[in-house]
Amino acid sequence: MSSLDPMISKQNRTSSYRQHSNAQLMRLSILALAIVIFGATDASAQTSSTCRTADADGIRFRNFVRRVVSSSDPALVQARTNLGLRSMDSTRVVFVTDNTVCNKAAQGINTAQGTNYVRQMYVVVAGTVYAAQDPGHPSGEWWPTVTLDNKFKVLGVILAP
Repeated sequence: MSSLDPMISKQNRTSSYRQHSNAQLMRLSILALAIVIFGATDASAQTSSTCRTADADGIRFRNFVRRVVSSSDPALVQARTNLGLRSMDSTRVVFVTDNTVCNKAAQGINTAQGTNYVRQMYVVVAGTVYAAQDPGHPSGEWWPTVTLDNKFKVLGVILAP
């Protein structure tokens, strides 16, 4: 065995290690690319926010907005002012079922928050103001109640039970 044999063997091991590392890096790159491509496809398939149905949580939300617009309680009057709502008969607060309106409300909220969530929200209309609540994005045990004008610009936000 010549004195060069250990050096050649070391070079072969280094070369083999580099080939293995390059192959592993290539597999990881392909996997990452696949995740990006399929992830982008899934996200683009869900670009439209929708209205949630009037289930028990939705009715609770509508009733909360009804109390805010019709109450003379000082705390609720302050909430009404903060949300940009006017005093009115509570029966004027009704559910929105038009997904186009809910999608525009979601876009308005996303623009104000700098997010791009697909939302499934409860939306009610009180006169000319929309109130929205997204149970998919709570803040602890509370949910942000967001009001928007008829051009879907955010007027106010409060946390509600």
